[in-house]
Amino acid sequence: MRPGCSVALALLHLAACASRPSASLPPQDFAFEHFDAVGPAESVVVLAPGCGGVSERAHTQPMRPVARRLAASGQHVVIADYERAFRMRNTCNGGARLEEVAETIRLAAAQGLKQAGSSEALPVSLIGWSLGGSGVFLAGDRSGADRVVALYPDCSPFASLSQDIRYLVLIGEDDHLTPLSECDAIRATSEQYGARWVIYPGVYHGFDYKAFRGGQSVQASAFSEWFVAVEYNEDAAINAHDRIISFLDRAP
Repeated sequence: MRPGCSVALALLHLAACASRPSASLPPQDFAFEHFDAVGPAESVVVLAPGCGGVSERAHTQPMRPVARRLAASGQHVVIADYERAFRMRNTCNGGARLEEVAETIRLAAAQGLKQAGSSEALPVSLIGWSLGGSGVFLAGDRSGADRVVALYPDCSPFASLSQDIRYLVLIGEDDHLTPLSECDAIRATSEQYGARWVIYPGVYHGFDYKAFRGGQSVQASAFSEWFVAVEYNEDAAINAHDRIISFLDRAP
């Protein structure tokens, strides 16, 4: 593992997720980018990034291949931008607010529905990475989503998941940044209602983020001197993205 990666560059490193007071100004610019569906849209899909947000183009790298594949399969895709929407700063250093991440996802879904231009009500799906994974857990019901995908989310803020939503959760067994052990309670109950949990043995946090090729060490939290490993894993990344596309396929 290459040591010393700054927490500010750990793009998928989950910041402090506890809710904090909302910004005094109203949200703005909550959608960063959209990908038009090929043909009539079958659904709207919102992608929510990890704590690095979309402040640099490279931050969206794991999402772009998924977005293009979903658009090719007939989904209208929107990337949510919670940093700009609620004027968050230093989101990998304690600046992220989970309530506002979830609100941005809800607003991005609403914008996506308008952009899709369908005369019929379209279903909504959400996909989130790390902090965004926690965000889609919280935003599921609020946005009217019926399918939610979370990649290596922080489960600690949650006592349960909705029984009315289909879930796919993808996480590495050796993830020490957002540990699988913190998901035990919601995993056990959600699986009873059909949630799919895919655990990748020997795989770390950020396994589909190519910037982590060869492995890096990042701070476990903005308030800790403890470092943990993050690492790209090509096999897990390919498998996870294939599962996402299949899970969100709405073809009859």
